[in-house]
Amino acid sequence: MNQLENIKKEITAKMPKIIESIFIFIIFLVIANIIRNNATSDKDIIEDENVSNRNLIQHQIAHLIFYIILIIGLIFSVINVGFDITTIITVFASFGLALGIAMQGTLSNVISGIIISINNLFGIGDYIRINQLVNTNTIYGKVIDFNLYFTQIKDPVTKFIINIPNSTIQNNLLTNVTRSKLLIK
Repeated sequence: MNQLENIKKEITAKMPKIIESIFIFIIFLVIANIIRNNATSDKDIIEDENVSNRNLIQHQIAHLIFYIILIIGLIFSVINVGFDITTIITVFASFGLALGIAMQGTLSNVISGIIISINNLFGIGDYIRINQLVNTNTIYGKVIDFNLYFTQIKDPVTKFIINIPNSTIQNNLLTNVTRSKLLIK
């Protein structure tokens, strides 16, 4: 019974700090939402069929910033309650390392998608050919969708839709057939 009384006293003593920490987190949440909503509008991206690759990247970066601000708000809130910051940093570092190793392929595709977008290698509607360096297979088709993870192309002969990871496109020989024909004329 004495331990239960001690726990109640500790919770009662820390209650103002807990409420303050919740308030701090809510402030960070509001700031993150304001920044995300001002940076990009989901409605614009969904409704506009001619959205550029740069707008897609802006959309992805806005969401990344949103989650970074939330994590910072969570860290400040937990520190405010009285947790040791070195323990929190150690846990986040371990989690980040494990997540980085587990998502190595995904991160490779995202970075490749950003590089493809920045260099404007192709656009939706372009015909591209990918000559794979590892084997003699060639992938050819019309780009029908592009995001940071993969590119969708439609084979003109078989009408199959193929999802190609962006890292595969970046690590092989890419020919933008549409632009090549425009340059020849």
